[in-house]
Amino acid sequence: MITLPTAEAERAAGMAPELRRQIEQRAHALWEAAGQPSGRDVEFWLQAERDLAPQESIAGEEDPLAGIDQEPRLG
Repeated sequence: MITLPTAEAERAAGMAPELRRQIEQRAHALWEAAGQPSGRDVEFWLQAERDLAPQESIAGEEDPLAGIDQEPRLG
């Protein structure tokens, strides 16, 4: 079972139920794959968020930086 600190738990509570369920399942799978270590709940939760929603913020809004070129333009 993943146990999140208060700030992460409050943020997760505001997620769409289906997204939260998917993140919980992914975080659990990551935890099991890592040998079920204790004290790394937040690490696995955040990795699952990145894996499942790389172009969206947790609030469900599109990432405002997603469409910006990351390479500086010369000339």
